[in-house]
Amino acid sequence: MRQFEKFLCRCAGVNLELIVQYPIEISKYCSVGATVLFTGIFATLSGGYAIFKIFDSYFAAVFLGIIWGLLIFNLDRFIVMSLKKRENKRKELVMAIPRIILALIISVVVAKPLEVRIFSDRIASVISDQELQQQIDNRDRLSQIYQIGEVKSDLGILDTLIVNSTKQLNELPKTVQYRNLIAQQKQLKVDLANAISQKNQAQQKISQFFNQYTYSEMTDGQLVQKRATKRQHLPSGAWSRIASTVKKRDNLRDLIPQIEQQQRDVEVGIAQEILNYQNSIETKLSDLNVSRSIQDSVVKSRTSQWGQGSAATDSIAKRSFSENFVSQLEALGKLTKYQSTEKDEEGNVVKEPDNTMFWINIAIMLLFIVIETAPVFVKIIAPKGLYDEALEKKFEMDQSLIIGKSNQAIMNDIHNEESLVETIEKIKNYKQEVLTKYLDIWKEQELARVKKVKKAKKPKKILAAIKRILKFDLNVNKLFVK
Repeated sequence: MRQFEKFLCRCAGVNLELIVQYPIEISKYCSVGATVLFTGIFATLSGGYAIFKIFDSYFAAVFLGIIWGLLIFNLDRFIVMSLKKRENKRKELVMAIPRIILALIISVVVAKPLEVRIFSDRIASVISDQELQQQIDNRDRLSQIYQIGEVKSDLGILDTLIVNSTKQLNELPKTVQYRNLIAQQKQLKVDLANAISQKNQAQQKISQFFNQYTYSEMTDGQLVQKRATKRQHLPSGAWSRIASTVKKRDNLRDLIPQIEQQQRDVEVGIAQEILNYQNSIETKLSDLNVSRSIQDSVVKSRTSQWGQGSAATDSIAKRSFSENFVSQLEALGKLTKYQSTEKDEEGNVVKEPDNTMFWINIAIMLLFIVIETAPVFVKIIAPKGLYDEALEKKFEMDQSLIIGKSNQAIMNDIHNEESLVETIEKIKNYKQEVLTKYLDIWKEQELARVKKVKKAKKPKKILAAIKRILKFDLNVNKLFVK
């Protein structure tokens, strides 16, 4: 057998002293050993990549990767080596179930880091999207904590009030008092105009009335005729026809100055009302400016705090979603997640699913599961070979040798009556050791042979097998009887 074949057989946990006697079995166990070896190599690469992503150290990746590969190699070798061929296939399969489960777990552990490396480009894109989304979420939470939207909204309201108040400075008051004064001013204008008009009409009527009469007056020694202008210039009884008009005119003359004074008073009131209004607006505007200055300081302070918090959370998000191994595994889960068809409320298809990554991931996982479980299933499916028979016979010979030595030691010690108690203890110890380690397995094999012989209807062989099973206990009982 060549050295490389010996190495592969050792990887499969084969007894080299026995396998060389059956060359036909060497190729089978070389294949099993090669599978175990390649699984260890894949585990080394997978573990090294994962450790490099965790510690960012080539030395740690190489050193721990090799240790991890040796650990997986040893587990696979143990799984294959501990699986013994039995006569009952169903029982053999039941005994192999824990080993198959362990192989499945190992295949998943080995496959994940390699999947991360295979999908590294797409994973980097998913991590980038996750980082951006986390930054957006962090900033939204910080905005809620520092109430950035509220303080900016309050500042905007103050700006609107300031603009409106500035416009109001150029507007007239809208108070009831101001409206009443304006109404009075308008009414006084009407009253003044009516009074002046009526006075002028009365005066015109009086002038026309006096123009009808003349009187004589000496001027520079001459008698001159002049137009009547006074009551005494009128003839007797003429004054009574114009007296009421004259009285009305005189009353209107007295009324007009009063109306004009009222107008002046109203204008003063209007001016005062406008001044009071403007003063109130200016006071309000001043208060608004002060409030805006305070609110602007609050906005700047909150914005500064928000900016510092955002920078801190962005840094944390960048570290959290850097291309470390945990982030890559999380991104791999999202990338290879099975997608369902998205539909709207009416049942119309909104988005068709793309499960390419899901099926690729399943294919890779199945590949590693097949590689990892192949040695176990090969040993289960393969018929019992010559090497298996020889290994079983060697095991029986070792059992018989141990039992024989135990019985011989007991027989030698039993003749010494002085050490009877010590001998009994040795008997118990030998019996316990043999029963614990070998007798159960040995009896199980013998019972299987009994069943096999029973089917063939060979009672003598059945009795011989039963005697072999009971032989040890009978020898011990004889010792006690003697």
